[in-house]
Amino acid sequence: MMLKLSRLRKNRVFMDNLRWDVTLEFLFKPRFVHSEKDSALVKETQGFMFYIDYMEDISNLMVLKTYHLRSKTIGQVEEVPNDLILNAAKKQGVKSVGGMYPIDAALEKWLKGHLGISD
Repeated sequence: MMLKLSRLRKNRVFMDNLRWDVTLEFLFKPRFVHSEKDSALVKETQGFMFYIDYMEDISNLMVLKTYHLRSKTIGQVEEVPNDLILNAAKKQGVKSVGGMYPIDAALEKWLKGHLGISD
């Protein structure tokens, strides 16, 4: 599914649950919920986050939804400058996690500007 930032900006559920603090490494850290006392583990990654789907000839900014320790890619974001995506994915020292690459500070700043989020 193709996603427009202008539509995401108007989606209160998305905007209220957008997570900039969850990294891919943190998201995929093993969590074991055995009882009600472990319920905080479920909520620590819940929400929406951006990641980069990158291979040699393809680079896309994607949105991932995590709910009750299950994650699903819900779509590809349109209208993002490809050079911002490539710079983040190819930055020295950046590693993929499960084939997913993190966004960097420049891409985050660009996204926040287009989503109307101030730091």
